Amino acid sequence: MSTELERRFWRLLTDCERLTQDESVAIYARDFDAVDSLQSRKAALLEELCGLAAKTGLNRQNATLSTRLDALAALGSSSGKALAAMLDETRTERQNLDSARQRLRGLNTSYAPDPCRPQAFCAHG
Repeated sequence: MSTELERRFWRLLTDCERLTQDESVAIYARDFDAVDSLQSRKAALLEELCGLAAKTGLNRQNATLSTRLDALAALGSSSGKALAAMLDETRTERQNLDSARQRLRGLNTSYAPDPCRPQAFCAHG
């Protein structure tokens, strides 16, 4: 029975690695709906993996598992840094848009028609 649980564990770990790679691709493509979906699926997988690890006795002392977990952590860290950079870009873009909106509002008062003053092209009768 333990051998079957271990096989299932390794299969789920492979699935988790694939989902993490797909998540990274989705992040760089800025497909945040896909990221959300992948993260939900990963959460369920990780929960099951933790349960199987406890049942099988697998831990970081296993060199293969340790190496694969380190690779997963590195990819997750890289994706996190990419998201942080995108968030910084978005903040800067929003600040620039807010500044532009304020400048446009200032121009609007200079160039907008004054309703109290007769306009040159209006017919007065």
